[in-house]
Amino acid sequence: MPDHTQTYFLQLKKDIARTLRQSYPQLSEDITVWKGQEIRHFQQDLEEKVNGRISEKWFYTHIKSESPQLPRIDILNLLSQYAGYADWEAYQQKQSLSAKPVKFTLPIKKYSIGLGIVLVLIALVGAYIQFNQPATYQFCFVNMYTRQPVSGPGITVTVLPDGESPYRVPATEDGCLDIRWREESIRFVVQGAYYQTDTITRRLNKARPTEQVALKTNDYAWLIRIFSQSELDDWQRRREQLDAMFADDARIYQLMEDQALGMELYNKQEFINKMTMPLRSLRNIEILSTRYQGDQIQELRFKQVFDEEDH
Repeated sequence: MPDHTQTYFLQLKKDIARTLRQSYPQLSEDITVWKGQEIRHFQQDLEEKVNGRISEKWFYTHIKSESPQLPRIDILNLLSQYAGYADWEAYQQKQSLSAKPVKFTLPIKKYSIGLGIVLVLIALVGAYIQFNQPATYQFCFVNMYTRQPVSGPGITVTVLPDGESPYRVPATEDGCLDIRWREESIRFVVQGAYYQTDTITRRLNKARPTEQVALKTNDYAWLIRIFSQSELDDWQRRREQLDAMFADDARIYQLMEDQALGMELYNKQEFINKMTMPLRSLRNIEILSTRYQGDQIQELRFKQVFDEEDH
C-alpha cells in the first residue's frame, strides 16, 4: 500500500493556514511564504488553542521547506488538533476517505472522445501546476579575492520581490541563502560589515539550483579591524592612513556592551587619537556598519570585543 503521509502533511499545512486566516484574514493562503510577525501570530494562536509550542527554527525546517522527514508524532497530533481533528491518525483517516476515487459509469463508446479530452485537460493542468511550483535555490557567498566562504552571521540578505515589500531572509551559518522561489528571476540585496553592499539579480534555472555569489571586500573596514588588533610600530604612518580613510566631517559611533551607557560619538580626530596614542583605548574593534561618501568613510559604527580578562 503506498505511503501518502507526505501528501497528507502538505494538506495539513493548508488547513493550518486556513485556520489561522480565520483570525488574521490578511495572511497569505500559502503558509510557506510566512515570515516574521506571521510566524509569531501562528505560534501565539497555536499556544492559545491547543497549548502547543514550536520554535521559529522548527517552522523553517518543517513548514517553509519540504523536508523528507515528517515531524514527531506529538507535533503532528498538536497540528492536527489545531486544524480541528482529534489527532494525526484521525486527520489521515479523513484525508484517506476524501481521496477515494469516483467511479465513472459512462458508456465507453458514447463518451470515449469526451473522456479523452478531459484526461488531456487534466494532464495539462497538472503539468502547469507542477511547472509553477516553487523550487528551492541556494546562493552561497564567497570572498571575491580569496574565493573562501563568507561567514553567515555577518551577512544579511533582503529579498526584493516584484510588487511586494522587501523582506529579510537569514543566511545559514556557512554563508548561504536558501530560498523557495517560483518566479523566473530574483533580486536581493546583500550586506555585510566587511563586504560592500551589492544588489544581486539572477535568472533562475531549476537545473542549476546552487550558485556562488562573489562579494567585494570593504577594505577600509578590514584595515581598521586589523589596526585595532595589531601592535603599533609607526604611529605617524598609522595616523596618516586613518586620516585618508575618513571624511573630515565623519561621525564615528561606538556601541557599548553596557546598555545603560548606550553609545559614544567621536569625530575624526578623536577616533584617530584613540587608535594611535601610546596608551590606546580602542582595541579589538568589530565593525558593525560603514557608510561612504565618495571613497572615504562618512559614518562608522563599531563595538569593542573584550576578552574575559579585560573585564
